[in-house]
Amino acid sequence: MEEIDRKLVQARRAKEEAEGQAKRWEKKAGEYREAILRGEQQLRGLKSSLEMRQQELSEQKRELEERQELLQWERHGEAVSLIGMERYAGTDEITKALAMYKTLIDQCKRTIRQYEEALRTYDEAAAAFEQIKKQKLLQEQQLDAADERVRVCADDWIRALFAAEKSAKEWKPAREVLTGAEQQVR
Repeated sequence: MEEIDRKLVQARRAKEEAEGQAKRWEKKAGEYREAILRGEQQLRGLKSSLEMRQQELSEQKRELEERQELLQWERHGEAVSLIGMERYAGTDEITKALAMYKTLIDQCKRTIRQYEEALRTYDEAAAAFEQIKKQKLLQEQQLDAADERVRVCADDWIRALFAAEKSAKEWKPAREVLTGAEQQVR
């Protein structure tokens, strides 16, 4: 009788230990799921930020192309001919036009610097995006591994329970009780 009680206590301990392990793995799996959700939210935020940055860069590129067309100065030939004829009376208009173009060139330089800064920011965001994708993949793999460990623990506990039932001399639970316990664990 004492041996049966001892085996029953051992079976209860094994069951409690398996339940504890299953709860720990379920908790870890939940933590991994939360981490994956946070990572996905960050990814969505970075994607939208990247898309906005790409639109800004496209607009700035278009503006630069328009300004480059302006730099093809239509009065170049006129200025050369005035200088060649040594007629400096008409050069005031040309000087004003050149001053305007100098202002445009300065604006282009600022825009190019902004474009370069935006490109650096884009590259940094793309690198962060790739890092988050790698972290997400790793966390998904860890979650899958945790789920597999929970399943293995549950299977081990069920096999141990059925084995204890077969080897027990006094303790003979109904088959329906064992299959019911198995279904609840799974």
